[in-house]
Amino acid sequence: MSNSSRTFLTVWLAVILALVAFTTPTFAQQVFGSIYGTVTDASGAAVANAKVTITDASKGTKFEVTTDANGNYNKGQFGSRSLQGNDRSAWFPARGFE
Repeated sequence: MSNSSRTFLTVWLAVILALVAFTTPTFAQQVFGSIYGTVTDASGAAVANAKVTITDASKGTKFEVTTDANGNYNKGQFGSRSLQGNDRSAWFPARGFE
């Protein structure tokens, strides 16, 4: 094996070793979820502009959304670690309904 071939092989092995050593592992899949619903009053009429607060009591994490004209709310794209466990609650105060 010639000296230039040996140098070429050494450089390529060093490049491959550096790529393997300094590559960060990544994960292609993530778990997401969403919470959605409709806020209505006692007669079944939609409550527009109600502030919906979703709370994970175990972590003290709170997320807030506002209902649309039809009383619908949607808080999407919760990461897999945003709301873990089963201790969640939602609060829906609206003008005239507190």
